[in-house]
Amino acid sequence: GADLSNEWASEGAYSLKMSMDVMDEDSTKSAIWFYDGTNDLSGAKYMTMDFYNPENYVYTITVVIQATNSWKWCSLQTYDLPRGKHTMVFDVSKYADYLHDVRRIAIYNNSKQVLMHESHIYVDNIRLIR
Repeated sequence: GADLSNEWASEGAYSLKMSMDVMDEDSTKSAIWFYDGTNDLSGAKYMTMDFYNPENYVYTITVVIQATNSWKWCSLQTYDLPRGKHTMVFDVSKYADYLHDVRRIAIYNNSKQVLMHESHIYVDNIRLIR
């Protein structure tokens, strides 16, 4: 799940706290969080996000945008997210033809690690660089 949290923020008072369930070695689960809404990101070159990982796990984070009525899948970079605070930069310019009609921005963890307890990461200060 995902909730607003005041436990950590890189800017302001709140961030998005993203939670992952326990995943044993036979699990095929991954975690995904998304924002749906019509957005015009025309002219953007990069999307940046601040992450905080308080856990002793290294997550594999990918950001995807889906655009237009056909929900075109535009996969941005994938990063390993170790413990600590990180700013990640995602190149959206390669999808310039679709940025006028972005329908979803998704963040997902697909590390397939064993998580023996519920775990959390935080994202904050999502911004565009034109």
